Amino acid sequence: MRQLRSAGVDILVSALPPDEAAGLGLADQARLAGDAGLEFVSIPIPDAGTPEPAAVGDALDLLARAVQDGRSVAIHCRAGVGRSPMLVAAILALGGREPDAAWQLVVAARGYPVPDNDEQRRWVTAFMATRAESLRGRAAP
Repeated sequence: MRQLRSAGVDILVSALPPDEAAGLGLADQARLAGDAGLEFVSIPIPDAGTPEPAAVGDALDLLARAVQDGRSVAIHCRAGVGRSPMLVAAILALGGREPDAAWQLVVAARGYPVPDNDEQRRWVTAFMATRAESLRGRAAP
């Protein structure tokens, strides 16, 4: 954790549900992150799964604003090929990229074809459509 902070990371995001984190020896990751000077955000998503948009929207908005403000965000899951790339693509999309362009950036940065499954890829597009619909609903008289 201290190495992440030394590398300039400001916020650590875990996509691991509590039982999976515990099984990986990461039950104390929130405390350890705080001790290292990192903000910690938990967005628990089952392995190979997708979250409910309403359950993650506020956290992803917060992270997108942090990135736009120049803060460094590191996101992890178990293998880095499904849940964490999906969250990164969503944050990039919230920052103004089209979902397909966001995925292209994630694949290029990861150097490996992601996500783990097509459902995770489709989730980012559906999430952005849900967000757009929500914003339209708020703007209506």
